Amino acid sequence: ALKLDKASLETTRDMLQARVATLESEGQQRQDTITEQQAKIAATETELESTKGELTTVKEQLEGVKSELELEKQSSAEAAAAAEAAAAATAAAAAAAAAQTAAKP
Repeated sequence: ALKLDKASLETTRDMLQARVATLESEGQQRQDTITEQQAKIAATETELESTKGELTTVKEQLEGVKSELELEKQSSAEAAAAAEAAAAATAAAAAAAAAQTAAKP
């Protein structure tokens, strides 16, 4: 059988208490690290949401500019068609005038 004296038991107890204190300290350090990382993650998520909002705004602005450009393009095409029609009408009027002049005796 083992024969343990009081001094050996006290030494063992002190070693175990020191180990428990070390483990508690390491556990607290890990918890502090986790808390710090969670705070960084939360800050990053907030920043990403903000950036997402900014990108949505820019996208909407670009869509507005695109719509304006399409309207300008359509207006330009309509103006070109009107100019062609006016030129055709002028040519027809000139042809009619020429025909009238040629028909006169």
